[in-house]
Amino acid sequence: MTSFTTGKVAAALLLTVTSAVTQAADVTIYGRAHLSLDQLDNGVDSGTNVSSNSSRLGFRASTKLEDGLEAFVQLEQTIRFDEGSGQFADRDSYVGLRGEFGTLKAGQFDTPLKAIRSKVDQFGDRIGDIRNLTRINTGSSNIGNVFDERFKNGIAYESPQFNNIS
Repeated sequence: MTSFTTGKVAAALLLTVTSAVTQAADVTIYGRAHLSLDQLDNGVDSGTNVSSNSSRLGFRASTKLEDGLEAFVQLEQTIRFDEGSGQFADRDSYVGLRGEFGTLKAGQFDTPLKAIRSKVDQFGDRIGDIRNLTRINTGSSNIGNVFDERFKNGIAYESPQFNNIS
């Protein structure tokens, strides 16, 4: 399939799902204000810091379609209470279609490795998050943490469960 054809398919999916979800019966607004006051000391500098710790605001909507299909959308953004900023849809944000065939979604979402890491990180979404320990700071850019990012412009398929395996 050429990239032009793939683009047409993705655009058709996006229009269909967005149109269906705008008439959604099930809409959820959710969020998390996860603030902490931290005393930091690296041996050279020290200070007290307010951290926003992955605070977020999100919107989910879904609607039932014909033939057992469900269209859904999620928009989630970072809220920086500590700096008074955030970016629209910078976290897991996608549109999708779900049915007996499984789930198909397009947009920006966690990689499988990031999803696994978040379930075992004892200090997840805090100053001691494992991502802060594995990140290598080289001045203007952080490297060494690409395994823990979100797919951008991604398309994902999740199979239905067969004997508790998907």
